[in-house]
Amino acid sequence: MTAADPNFQKRAGEEGRFAQQMAERVLSGAGFEIGERNRRLKQLGVTVNFICRDRNGGEWHFDVSGALASPRAGLIRTDTMWKTLGRANVLAGAGIKRLVLITTNLPKPGSVGDTALHEAKATFFDAIEMVSPAGRERLRTYAEGRPQQRPLPGFWGPMDAYGAKLRRGGTAGADLSVPLEVTGDPLGSLLGLAVSGMPHRVKIYLPSQTKDGKPIPPSARGLVADRVKSILGALAGGCTSQEGKGSWVHGRFCGFPEAKLYLDSPHEDVPGYFPLV
Repeated sequence: MTAADPNFQKRAGEEGRFAQQMAERVLSGAGFEIGERNRRLKQLGVTVNFICRDRNGGEWHFDVSGALASPRAGLIRTDTMWKTLGRANVLAGAGIKRLVLITTNLPKPGSVGDTALHEAKATFFDAIEMVSPAGRERLRTYAEGRPQQRPLPGFWGPMDAYGAKLRRGGTAGADLSVPLEVTGDPLGSLLGLAVSGMPHRVKIYLPSQTKDGKPIPPSARGLVADRVKSILGALAGGCTSQEGKGSWVHGRFCGFPEAKLYLDSPHEDVPGYFPLV
């Protein structure tokens, strides 16, 4: 099939409309609210296929390309890719931050097209294959409208997505880790709460023995712990406690393994807090 085919333009138009219809179903299924379709930005000479809102009202722009009838459609086609990047560049210059490229086919990793897309990373937020389960899952996450939203790894590698925030190593044997304040906390989204990290913390240790080595009854420690949790909960919005065992290295309480109760809370709203030095 070539441009000389009298039916080429008609077929291309039909395939493009079908791709847009499928993209709309994918976006709606992910949780986006479709606001505008094929909005023409006359001052820029660009058409945006979909302008949507996530569950928190955040605005997203989507550029759709591709056809399901051909294995070499979407952003695999060089001409389609360059036209898409041209639109993305114009929209980025106009201040649109969250443009997602929705396509039926992404270029293979390491190909010329893939390299070109990655070099243009400043012009669009993410690139997603609409038939890909992983891509649809990313769309569902974006539709939740989490605070401090960044592109999720998928099309972008971890370094592309998180940059200097990415850390080598982490808990539970992880090779890479990212601070929670960067990724957002999914628990808050599930509960409908706004979750923020604790930039500073106050820790309180309740020992199991006095400075003279006399045991402190668990009931007495429990009463103190409940009182502290009540105060910190009222002042700082919450407090966690944990039983532990170790050595309290401070002053005369040094070197004796003992059971302790740890209480942890944000400190910046707790009057009278002083760091232990």
